Amino acid sequence: MRFTVSLLALMVAGAAHAEDFQLRADISQATVYLSGAQIGRSASIALPAGEHRILLAISSLDDVTMPQVSGPDGVEIGTPSILRNMPLALGALDTVDQARAREAVEAAQTAVQEVQDRIALADAALRGMGLQISLLEAIARGGETGTTMPSDPSELAAQLAALGSEMNRIATDQQQASIDRRRLTDELTDKQTALREAQNTLDRLRPFGTTADFLAVDVTAETATELALDISHFSNFAGWSPAYEFALNSENESLAIERSIILNVQNGEIWRDVDVTFSTANPNRQREPGVIYPSPVRIGETPPQPPILMQDSQGRIAVEAVMAPSPMAQDASTVMTVTGFDISYAYQTPVSVSEAGSVTLPFDTLEFEAGLTRLAQPRFEQTAFLMAGFENTSGEPILPGPARFMLDGGLVGEGWIEMIPDGADQDMAFGALDHLRLDWRDLSRDEGDRGIFSTSNTQSRRVQFTVENTSGADESLRLIYATPFSEQEDLEIDLDLSIAPSETDVDGKRGVMAWNLDVPAGEAVTIEMSVDLAWPEGQTLFWQP
Repeated sequence: MRFTVSLLALMVAGAAHAEDFQLRADISQATVYLSGAQIGRSASIALPAGEHRILLAISSLDDVTMPQVSGPDGVEIGTPSILRNMPLALGALDTVDQARAREAVEAAQTAVQEVQDRIALADAALRGMGLQISLLEAIARGGETGTTMPSDPSELAAQLAALGSEMNRIATDQQQASIDRRRLTDELTDKQTALREAQNTLDRLRPFGTTADFLAVDVTAETATELALDISHFSNFAGWSPAYEFALNSENESLAIERSIILNVQNGEIWRDVDVTFSTANPNRQREPGVIYPSPVRIGETPPQPPILMQDSQGRIAVEAVMAPSPMAQDASTVMTVTGFDISYAYQTPVSVSEAGSVTLPFDTLEFEAGLTRLAQPRFEQTAFLMAGFENTSGEPILPGPARFMLDGGLVGEGWIEMIPDGADQDMAFGALDHLRLDWRDLSRDEGDRGIFSTSNTQSRRVQFTVENTSGADESLRLIYATPFSEQEDLEIDLDLSIAPSETDVDGKRGVMAWNLDVPAGEAVTIEMSVDLAWPEGQTLFWQP
């Protein structure tokens, strides 16, 4: 029989057969923001010419936003789509570590099965010995199944000896077999523990199972090629925050700020040797200002209707023109790059994140000169505090974050710092100074039966505050106290201080006074304040010292 082959059939026969290729698409690089991350993945395969479908296994596919897939010139790549619960051969996409862990599980399972088999053989042997003992006991009991007494008395002793000897041998073997079985039971427990540990190790590496979610792309290659794919997408479940250790050296008055980076990955995916750049940008922060609405004044016999809530095209809550919307709240291991108002730090070593989902990375150390002061606020505190003032000359802002505070190598406390802008002056507290003891007294209450001198529209108060230096060295300190003042013409205040303040209206706060005091060793300095107040009849005074 003669066959005719068309040109189209020849072309089809010559074309490479289309097929699916399943690949891992692990994270290779990431730009991590304060909230969110731009993730980069990579995958490669020797691809024959023709049309194929590449299935990229991603364990955290639910966290993939706006995926893009690109490849080399000469390869046409289609639009990515998501495939759920596709079958996958067990271990087909294991990493080297996962493959080793899976082999360890299989070896541990084999070891457990071997011990279980030996226990089963031991149980069979014990059952056989038990049957032998039962038979000997039946023979010894006599009767129809038992033994008959020999006619020759001299044979009785030999028969009894043989019966006893065999019973003793079997019983001894049985006891030894029981001991061996208990040892096998202990060995089985050890092997099962080793199996659980091996399985836990494998589980921590988060291997794919027998199904997986895939990002699928159609690929057309003109010729056979080594296909290298780059996959990028945004993730909402990663972010970073800074952490600090402020170490103050009181002898040379220097402050070292050791900075760390806390990287959080909340989608359960493990990162292995990822090139990471940390950015101070926050893509989830408000991008544009709110809408301003007119604010007319209205009068009438009845109050206006409450404003009607509406949403604008950006999904923000707006209101009718009666009311304007309230402002929204704003949310040596690196190389720094400044882009606009944002700073990026390229971490110089690959980063791995385990199944715990968080890792703390060393960052750098900033060094500053620190001016030390002892600050006393006797109205509310019982001791003075050590303060270190410095100027942020690092060339970048120090971001908000948790901090530990160390003084001369000892921990003095933990807390939270707010943003310290570049070039800003900042004071940091480094603990209580127990030898500088503070005391505050209302002397108006120490005047016996007279009590506080007060009439219906006048009052006189007298208070004193003291700093005592219980150490053996002289101390200099800054004492802060808020003295009373009046913002009303009808309220008259006559204030008298026993020691004139060194500064008034500290930091622009009206009435806040500061004293720069020298307190000798073992002595105390006391400041007394007298206040006379007068106001019109029928008014009430709202103040206490």
